[in-house]
Formats: sequence, structure tokens, C-alpha cells
Amino acid sequence: MFEIWQDQSGVIHLKGMFVAGKSRKAEELLDGITESTVLDFQYLKYISSSGLGILIKVQRRLDNTGDKLKIINSSDHIRELFTVTRFDLIFDIE
Repeated sequence: MFEIWQDQSGVIHLKGMFVAGKSRKAEELLDGITESTVLDFQYLKYISSSGLGILIKVQRRLDNTGDKLKIINSSDHIRELFTVTRFDLIFDIE
């Protein structure tokens, strides 16, 4: 199961397992981002390489305007994944 939604304040929430088979819905929402945005990982249990690829694609596009994706409330497991892959140097992780 995977869910993604944007709340009224503009924060994007991800819940469940962000894997290849569920990435289309995420891509549709994330492709619409045009400025710095907060991604709340509080309920995200797992992110696959395809999920990471989508986030990288969005961040690269935002880099052209000086904007960033900011990740909040990530689990220790996901934070470690970002550190090992050195994605913590690409994203603002709080």
C-alpha cells in the first residue's frame, strides 16, 4: 500500500511502501512541484531505488531555480539509506 497527498499548507505526505509499482501516482504529484517543498516521511515505511530516482529527478529540476526538497520525520532506517547513498548531501533532511 502506498499513499501520497498534499495538505493545505503544501506539505506532501508519503505513507506506506514507495516502490516501483506505486510510483506513477507519486510522479504525477511530484512532477507538479515548481518550488521548495516539504516532504513528510512520518508514515513512509520503505522507499525503493525507483522512489529515490523520482525524488532525484524532482530535485535536479528544482536545482535550476535554486529550490530544494526538504524531508522531515524520516525513520532511522530511511535516514540511514539516504546517508549510505549520500543522498543526504542532495536533500535537506531534518
